[in-house]
Amino acid sequence: MKFRSFPILFLFIFYSLSETVTAETKPLVLTSNANLLALVSEIAGSNFQVESLAPEGADIHSHQLRPTQLRDLKSADLLILQGMDYEKQWLDPMLKKTSFPKENIMDLSEAISVKIKNNPHYLLDPIALMEASFSLKRHLSQRWPKYQKDLDKNQNQFVSNLKTHLRRWEVALKKSSISQVITAHGSADYFFKRFKINVIDHIEKTEGVQPSLGHIQNIIDQVKKGTVVVIWDSTHTPPSSLERIQQQTKKTVLKIPTEIDTQHEIKTPIQLLDQLVKALANHRRVSFKAGQISLCLIKHAIQSPLRLYVHIE
Repeated sequence: MKFRSFPILFLFIFYSLSETVTAETKPLVLTSNANLLALVSEIAGSNFQVESLAPEGADIHSHQLRPTQLRDLKSADLLILQGMDYEKQWLDPMLKKTSFPKENIMDLSEAISVKIKNNPHYLLDPIALMEASFSLKRHLSQRWPKYQKDLDKNQNQFVSNLKTHLRRWEVALKKSSISQVITAHGSADYFFKRFKINVIDHIEKTEGVQPSLGHIQNIIDQVKKGTVVVIWDSTHTPPSSLERIQQQTKKTVLKIPTEIDTQHEIKTPIQLLDQLVKALANHRRVSFKAGQISLCLIKHAIQSPLRLYVHIE
């Protein structure tokens, strides 16, 4: 009897262990960047393992995948791209090299109804976020039907929260005195377009390429003519051209957040937009006479001390 019961006991233990391993295995979903990771995580929830190939603050033009990430790429169940050539320089060659199956790639930009030419930064548009969330829910539900109920719940909650914030953002920005801006790159152009703030020019016509002296002078002339706020919409070091514009126009350069930054409690797409709105809405100047020097205080939208920008008047 003891000998006969042993195989049965062994099979029971083996089956139980197999079930445990299967239950703990989650679909691996990769995204190309941290902003996309934040959105996908909101919709996918705890049923999926969601990771980003590019870390927070990465220079997407020079980013290179680590060997471990190449292994992750080969084993991924789904790869979600921002599209519109966002990944063209650094990721597309790797996809060809690894022969990553096209049926496991989702281009999220295909869900966006209003696009700005040559600008893939649509995740800063609240309406585009809603469209992207619907598309994510549909795609994930089709691939993994057993998670459809949770995906519906996550997406409905995300959209409801986003709509609530959107009404507050519209009120806050209407009270702001900012009506036209000049930005460094165009990273927030979708945001400004949505809230009817006119972007009259960009400092860098091509991101990462230093502008000509003639173009910088044209920017300076535009700023001097009217009430224009110069925006630094990047996490990277400002170029020398930005300092020149500030010095010659005596205008403050306002830095805004455009990327997920968990160190400063910007962990979700809604938190990112909330901080961006606060940066613009709280933009104000406090001047006082101290010779010919004016200190301009900009209340940055992150939970950190106020930043000081000094220029000569």
